[in-house]
Amino acid sequence: MEFEHVRRNCKFFKGYIPCKPNKQDGSECHDCTHYQPIGKRILIIKLGALGDVIRTTPLLHRFRTKYPDCHITWLTWSPEVLPKNQIDEILSLSAVSLFVLEDSMFDIVVNLDKDPEALYRDWETLQGDRKSTRLNSSHSRASRMPSSA
Repeated sequence: MEFEHVRRNCKFFKGYIPCKPNKQDGSECHDCTHYQPIGKRILIIKLGALGDVIRTTPLLHRFRTKYPDCHITWLTWSPEVLPKNQIDEILSLSAVSLFVLEDSMFDIVVNLDKDPEALYRDWETLQGDRKSTRLNSSHSRASRMPSSA
């Protein structure tokens, strides 16, 4: 398959391994019947305390309701407590996950953490040319969902 035929905006596209439909029935991007385009790419960052991570999971319902075709990536220290059936990609904080995120773009970035590791860079740069607003407080730092979205 030629690179230009790869649908990198498909919900099943992983980039580093063949997608699930390809493994199951040999589907290839150019004529795949399983193709599901991603609407919004969302990154949620909540590293800290187990209870805090669990308490932030209601965000998933809100995002899935507002953006049914979204792709949600969650960066955390506690991947075992997240509902795996509601999140497309769960990343445990590591050098590898940060490398993956460096090469990723998101439409919405929500940073709910104040730990230095969560603030190691300006996450809004992952939003490319999109405009965003940052909320700053002693308890959280987040990018607001765009009002026109």
